[in-house]
Amino acid sequence: MGAVQPVFLDLGSWIHQHLTNTSPMTGIQKTFLALVAILLAARICGGIAVRLGQSRVVGEIIAGLLLGPSIFGAAHDSALFPQASRDILNILGQLGLMFLMFVAGLDLDLRLLKGRIPRVLVLSIASVGIPVLVAWPVSYLVTDPAFKLPGVGNLAFILILGAAFAVSAFPVAVLVLYERNLFDTELGRLTVAAAAVITLLMFLVVAQAADVAKHAGLTPFLRRFGIFVVMALVLLVGFRVLGNWLETRRPGIFETASPDIFVVLVALVVLTGWITSRLDLNVMLGPFILGAAMPFSPSFRASVRAPLAQMTTLVLVPVFLALSGFTTDLHLLKASLILGIVIILVAGTLAKVLGALPGLAVGLNMPSTVKMIALTNAKGLMILVVAQQGKALGLVGPGLFLAFVLLAIVSNVLISPLMSLGNAMEARAALPPAPMVEQPAMD
Repeated sequence: MGAVQPVFLDLGSWIHQHLTNTSPMTGIQKTFLALVAILLAARICGGIAVRLGQSRVVGEIIAGLLLGPSIFGAAHDSALFPQASRDILNILGQLGLMFLMFVAGLDLDLRLLKGRIPRVLVLSIASVGIPVLVAWPVSYLVTDPAFKLPGVGNLAFILILGAAFAVSAFPVAVLVLYERNLFDTELGRLTVAAAAVITLLMFLVVAQAADVAKHAGLTPFLRRFGIFVVMALVLLVGFRVLGNWLETRRPGIFETASPDIFVVLVALVVLTGWITSRLDLNVMLGPFILGAAMPFSPSFRASVRAPLAQMTTLVLVPVFLALSGFTTDLHLLKASLILGIVIILVAGTLAKVLGALPGLAVGLNMPSTVKMIALTNAKGLMILVVAQQGKALGLVGPGLFLAFVLLAIVSNVLISPLMSLGNAMEARAALPPAPMVEQPAMD
């Protein structure tokens, strides 16, 4: 016992010496502490949001606001989260976005489009086109430099506003449909397929806004879009051909993902994200197409999804949301900007309501249309992706960024009441529950 005591004394002395010394922390040490703060704050605030009947994303966005300059002011940049730490955290956040959309792609069975393509196109084009049209008059109402930075052209500003209004959070829609047992209904199938197309169209609008801002014309956009289409076809067709060939040579290879296949897929997620990033089409698009191109085997997709989903949603995505909070300063909520922010919140919500109404023309009843409004209006973290990209392009001012963050929160808060309204309308009309759709046959 006497020999053990000096060991504990030495250990205590070492801990005291190294944790209480006055030498400044290195950048990586500050990053470690920043990551600890982000994960704990996101988990606590996300849990509170869930208890209040809201999605966890709402709480995680608020966690980012609480850790940002809105609370800590100047100390936020100088001591708590210096730029060097944020650069490292940004890499983690971007990886989170890529893996999130890869997982979302795994949830998309392309066979859902069979027999539904005309209706999906009507819903998705309306859900993007109408918000862009709504953005046109709004752009003349929010001209304060905090919203529209000096030098930003009208068309580029309209397009970035329209892209933000058009956002539909595909992962959020899938989650809500599963939670409410609606995924395998006609409403669920149409919503999932439309949300996927909306995501693609929305990022194309952002890319066009960037080209307009650079006065690059239409040619570079068409060239990049053509390369993206070729990549998508290679993935969608190539993986199908390769999968069938491997299945004939090694039956059961796609029952589950082996460690080797899993590592190759992770590498491909990063590679496809890099390709679409180089095309200025956002890192999320390539991984999304890659996920949708995976073999249709449910057990294979589940074996790939399970290990990625937890790390992505619980660790990496909260880092991205926190970084968005770091860019948001609630001190900008001055009287002169409040009217503009309210206009953006109302217009962004109204645009998605109008964008979903064509559902009535493609066979949806009013209760189902209300539910589709709830699902396609949910912007999740996707609008923050648009905000970050617009800020990097010099198209989004600090006031507009703040408005987009608030729109993300409002749109997610509206999911539950709008879904409840749709259920109440169904009950009042004594409508039968939404019919279940037969699962596609395995290849």
